[in-house]
Amino acid sequence: ITSIHPNGDGFLTCFDGNIYEYNKNIKGRTRIEKPINVINSKQFNEINATYADDGNTIYFSTNCPDGYYSNNDKSTNNNNYNIYKITRTLTKGKKENKPMKEHWSSPEKLSSTINTPYDESMFVQCKDSNNVPIYYLISKYCH
Repeated sequence: ITSIHPNGDGFLTCFDGNIYEYNKNIKGRTRIEKPINVINSKQFNEINATYADDGNTIYFSTNCPDGYYSNNDKSTNNNNYNIYKITRTLTKGKKENKPMKEHWSSPEKLSSTINTPYDESMFVQCKDSNNVPIYYLISKYCH
């Protein structure tokens, strides 16, 4: 488990280079596994997914070739890891009593202020006791 949903009803996990979200079913008992297909790829690794405090934004790290300071190597996974985010929107179904429909945005690369020439492997957003945002970053880059 890499992150627990802020409301406690789900969590994220990474397995075999892909990210999965688990949620309770309607009866609240069993967990339902859903791969997040908008970010998962067969060729590159997506790792260390974390929820933002809104529960609808997920930060993750990937070594896909369009990252900052990447080798642009589309044939291997020898690229640097960079932090990206996706955001979920929910829309009401056309018929009454239908569940909300989920849509994930396209992955958005965080700025070069966050992503360095080194591997960024995890980004965590939370708030302090005064509701001020705090960000934590795990990177190979150190001062």
